[in-house]
Amino acid sequence: MQENLFSTKAIYIIDSSAIILLRQFYPKDIFDPLHNKICDILRLGKVVILDLVFDEIKKETDLYKLFKSVVPKDKRLNYGDYVDTTQDILLKYYDGHGGTHNLRADPHIIGCAKIENLTVVTEELSSGLNTTSMPYVCNSEGIPCISFVDFLRKEKVKLD
Repeated sequence: MQENLFSTKAIYIIDSSAIILLRQFYPKDIFDPLHNKICDILRLGKVVILDLVFDEIKKETDLYKLFKSVVPKDKRLNYGDYVDTTQDILLKYYDGHGGTHNLRADPHIIGCAKIENLTVVTEELSSGLNTTSMPYVCNSEGIPCISFVDFLRKEKVKLD
């Protein structure tokens, strides 16, 4: 119970692409202050992460361990809790569009964001032609969707 004492309302749900971007373009040995500020945001409970995203980042061992250690347990969500909404999203945007077999966490993240009123943080790009991209589906569903850099801007993360 004490774990929730300092936790705030979640605002964001993060996709594995944004987490992997952190390692690829903002390595800890160069951007240590950035990593520390992100950890603070995670500890506060502003970000939720689906179990499927944890599964996707397991091969990124250092990030997996970091996120598992700083994300409060009540902010680690089970995709199964959002399966009805996810199913609707799958039927509407993915089935019949040739992308369903390649899906992992994306529709589950969108379903969770819709139910929990969260902003999706992803590095997936949207083009008007790709009707299965996370930004396209989020936009169609009225769900805010931002990039990792926009997440840093919204949280006023600056490296001094």
